[in-house]
Amino acid sequence: MAENYPLHLPEDSSPGHCLATFATSITAFAIELGTYFDNQMRAKQGPYWFEDLRAYRMGHDSLYFNYKTIYDISWIVNEPFRYLDSPIRELLPKNQYDFYPTLKKLLETRNRWYHDYNPHNIGELRAALNKLKYLADKCGLELSDELVPVLARVNAIANGTYKGPVAEPVKVVESSTFTPKPLRQSAVGASWLGPVGTRKIQLTKAGSLIDLVDAKNVTSELADASSNRYLQLWKKLELDWLWVDALGSVAAYVQGSLRMVGYWDSDPEDSSQDPFAKFLLPYSYTFAGGELSEMETMKTLDRSAIGLVTGSTLKRAKEMVKEGDILRLTWDGDLIHFGDQGAEYLGEIESNDWFAGHFFIPTSEV
Repeated sequence: MAENYPLHLPEDSSPGHCLATFATSITAFAIELGTYFDNQMRAKQGPYWFEDLRAYRMGHDSLYFNYKTIYDISWIVNEPFRYLDSPIRELLPKNQYDFYPTLKKLLETRNRWYHDYNPHNIGELRAALNKLKYLADKCGLELSDELVPVLARVNAIANGTYKGPVAEPVKVVESSTFTPKPLRQSAVGASWLGPVGTRKIQLTKAGSLIDLVDAKNVTSELADASSNRYLQLWKKLELDWLWVDALGSVAAYVQGSLRMVGYWDSDPEDSSQDPFAKFLLPYSYTFAGGELSEMETMKTLDRSAIGLVTGSTLKRAKEMVKEGDILRLTWDGDLIHFGDQGAEYLGEIESNDWFAGHFFIPTSEV
C-alpha cells in the first residue's frame, strides 16, 4: 500500500499535520479494504457485483444508499454495519465484539473531522489512528504495519520527545503601536479568532486565578455566572494560562490548540453560538433497540423522569438518525450528529436528565 498511497508523517502537532496524517491514513484504509472486497466479490459474483448490490440497495433503502465507489469509506462501513445479510460481512472478522462498533466510530470520527470546526489536535489524531490500527490488524491489512512508524511519530510528538527538523531562525519584527480590536468569538470551545487578550491569568492547581502583573488573586472578579460555569470548565480542562481580551472573552490552549474557553465578567445569552464548534463531551451515544445507550457500556438512559426539553430532543433524534448512528453532546447540552452528508443539530439536553457524571458541569437550566 505504501508505494501507492504513502501515509503522511507529521512534523508537529499543528492542525495541518494532524489532518494530513488522518486523511492519508483513512484513505489508505478505504483503498486497501475496498480493493480486497472487489477482488473477492469479483471471483464470487462477477465484475458487476458492486453495481448489482448498489441497484438492490437503492431499490430498498434509497434514502441511505447513494454510494458511487467501492473506495468510499461511508460505504465500506455502512454496508456491513447496517445490513446483516450483506455479502461483505462474510469477508470481515467474525465473533469480534468490538469490531463493528469501532468501525462505526471510525466513520463518525471521519465525519466529525471533516464537518465540525474544532481544531484537529495530536490527542484526537492518536485516538483515531489507534482505531485504524485495531481495524487493520483484525482485517489483516498491510496498513497495519505501515501505521507503526506513524503512531510512533504521533506518540513522540504528543510526549514532547520528537524535535523535528531544525527550523530556520525566526526574524524578529518590531512590534507596532497599533493594537488590533478583539473579535467576537463563535462559541465556547471554538478555535480562537484574532489576537489573544493582553491580560494573562494563571489558573493554579488549587483553582485560584492569579494576575501575575498585579501579583494578586483575582478569582473574586468573576461574575457569579462565570464562576459557577466557566471556572468549573477550566478546572475540568486542566488549563494553566488564560488570556482575557477587552470584550471579556477568555482564550487558552487546549491540547495544543488555542480555543475560546468562556467569559471573564459576563455570560451573554447568545443563541447564535455554533453548536458544531463547541467542546464535546468524551462520550458517544446511539439508539439500540429503540432506547438511547452510551456506547462504551451500552447502559440505557433512564427515561422515566426526563423533562420536556430532553424528551422532545430524543424524540426528534430518533426520527432523524438510524439505529447504530453515533450521537455526540456538547459541554453545554447540544445533541448533535456528524453524518455522512454533514452535521445535524438535534436539540438540547438538560444535564439532570442525562447519564450521571457525563456532563463537565450542570447546564444552566439546572
